[in-house]
Amino acid sequence: MGGRLLVVHHAPADGAPEPCLTETWINVGQGPEEFRHRQIDFIYHLLEGHMTFSVAGKITEVYPGDTVFVPRGTPHTNRVNGPIRARALIMTTPGQPWVDYVRAIGTPATASALPPPEFKPVPMEYIKRLAVANGIEFTGPRLPGSSRSGGGLSD
Repeated sequence: MGGRLLVVHHAPADGAPEPCLTETWINVGQGPEEFRHRQIDFIYHLLEGHMTFSVAGKITEVYPGDTVFVPRGTPHTNRVNGPIRARALIMTTPGQPWVDYVRAIGTPATASALPPPEFKPVPMEYIKRLAVANGIEFTGPRLPGSSRSGGGLSD
């Protein structure tokens, strides 16, 4: 998923109103464009690393053990700060729209590791089409110093 490793630990049965629980490993410098999801509440719980979150324009520094709640419809983005990658749990409710989206844009991992440097994520134009189909609206830029791939690589 965009050069990060994401594992789905709990996915709801089709149509069930259950939450989804994922775990993600994200490279230093990675961060999405600001977005909002009209149907989903997000809870991010940082396990390792240091991240900066922007939620409705409010900037928060997040460290292991910290949790960030993003109500549905709220513009948000984040960035992984060095010196190590981040690992976080992400719970979404309802879970089905998020599972559908990450499975549609993701490439199944061949190992429990971040993708290699030569990994080429799917084009952003494709991601943006799938995002719209799954209730996601891109609302602004990435945080300064972040990129899709992280590590100072260009998008």
